[in-house]
Amino acid sequence: MRYVSDPVDAETSRARFVAACRLTDAPDPAYWIWTVSMAGRAEDAGIASLMAVDSGAEIGMLLLPEWQGRGLGTHAVRRLMEYGFDTLGMARIESRQRPGNVGWQRLMERSGFERVEGAIIRPDWLRWRRDRA
Repeated sequence: MRYVSDPVDAETSRARFVAACRLTDAPDPAYWIWTVSMAGRAEDAGIASLMAVDSGAEIGMLLLPEWQGRGLGTHAVRRLMEYGFDTLGMARIESRQRPGNVGWQRLMERSGFERVEGAIIRPDWLRWRRDRA
């Protein structure tokens, strides 16, 4: 979470998660959230999300530390792109990151995203974009 948002207490975190899940359950959703897990394993490894924005989408992911560096993030980003491009017909997929999140930066580069100048939220955040092929 250190690269996603400022720390919040458990109650605030729970409330935000419930609100995100409600958006996913809307009759005409513009936000989707999934549990990330390794095939054949019972435990959850994290969550991934896709939020529709104009003719594109923004993706994000949180993986538990013990699941990072195992290729699960690469697979999840691939699936998020498939859903955004193929199922939803999005023209582009974007992502953003706080400075210092080298793992996410490498994942974006490996996944064919290009760095875009200009911040979404804060001037020091990095922004990534991949257009539909």
